[in-house]
Amino acid sequence: MPIAQVIQASKEFKSGDSIIVALKPSSMELETGKLTLIIGPSGSGKTTLLSLMGCVIYPTTGEVVIDGVRTSTLNANKMAHLRLNKIGFVFQQFNLIAPLSAEQNVMLPLTLMGKGQAEARKKAREAMEKVNMLHRAKSLPKMLSGGEQQRISIARALATDPPIMLCDEPTASLDTESAHTVMEELKMLANEGKAIAIVTHDMRLKPYADEIIYVSGGEISKNEIIQTI
Repeated sequence: MPIAQVIQASKEFKSGDSIIVALKPSSMELETGKLTLIIGPSGSGKTTLLSLMGCVIYPTTGEVVIDGVRTSTLNANKMAHLRLNKIGFVFQQFNLIAPLSAEQNVMLPLTLMGKGQAEARKKAREAMEKVNMLHRAKSLPKMLSGGEQQRISIARALATDPPIMLCDEPTASLDTESAHTVMEELKMLANEGKAIAIVTHDMRLKPYADEIIYVSGGEISKNEIIQTI
C-alpha cells in the first residue's frame, strides 16, 4: 500500500466573488523507498498538490489519505497531529531560527512533541549524523553555507522519524555542488525507506528520481516511472 494517496482531489479558493481553481481533480500516490519529483512551472498547481499531501489544507473535492487516514475526516487539531507525526517538511528558504544553534533547530519539532531535553538532543544528533552535519551541531545558521543550512533543515524534518518527507524547491537557492549533496542525502533517505516527494522546476534533479509527476494547468499531465538498472 502507498503511504500517501491523492484520490481525484481538487482545491478551490474563493477570492471575492471569484473562484480560483488551484488544482483540478488529480490522483497520485507516494510509496515508501521512492523519491518522487513533482515538476511544473509556477502556478501549475504543484505546490497545492504538496500542501494537500502535507495536511496543510483540505481538498475541496476528492480524498487525501495519509497512512490509511482520510484527512477529510479530521478536525484541525487531529490534522496537526497527523502532520507532526507522519510528515517532515523541507523548504527552499531553510526556515532556521537565527539565534538557535543547528542542534537546537533540529530539536524543535521533538520539543513540540513533548520530548524531554535529553531524548530530543539524542534524536536530533542522530538526525544530524544521517546528513553528515553532526560536526556543525553548535554552529549558528549564519555560520553555515546554504547547502549546510539545507542539510540541517533536512535533519530537522528527519528528527521525528516521519515516514513521509515533502520538499518544496529544496535546491532552488543552491549552487550545483550543494544541490548535488542535498539530493544525495535525500536519495539515501528514500533508499532507507522514506517516501520522498520534491516539488521543483529544477531539471538538475531528474537523475535522482524514481518517478516524475508533471503538473501543468492545475492538473497532473503525465507520470514517468524511471527504470533503474
